[in-house]
Amino acid sequence: MSGKLYVVDWEFSYDGNGYLPIFDIREIPPADDLTVQVRLQINDDGRPFGDVFRLDVLCGRDRYNAKQSGKPKNSNWKFIKCERFDPDEVEARILAIVDSCASDWFTRSLDCLRKHFDWEYEGRKPSAL
Repeated sequence: MSGKLYVVDWEFSYDGNGYLPIFDIREIPPADDLTVQVRLQINDDGRPFGDVFRLDVLCGRDRYNAKQSGKPKNSNWKFIKCERFDPDEVEARILAIVDSCASDWFTRSLDCLRKHFDWEYEGRKPSAL
């Protein structure tokens, strides 16, 4: 238990490339209005795999359309908002969230991560994992 979390895999997609996977956020050009889908694998020991978490990044006009997104009102949709999409700024914000969730026990980290990201096992009982 290191008290550190590792993002061991990033994947991004957005409408401008037909939602094809991108593995380096800097391949997405800065833009005023953009929604980017982010998929992360996070663990607490640096292995090459981890639990999968997702969130959307809403930038520019898209950040005002969150309520009109078509997501159900009771949805646990996780997103962050920004004025303009800047790859370095978005990556730094996501890493800051991950770092803020670091704990000596992964289960504690997991509770925090689930407040900020959609978790691949959401809705399943811990005993089923």
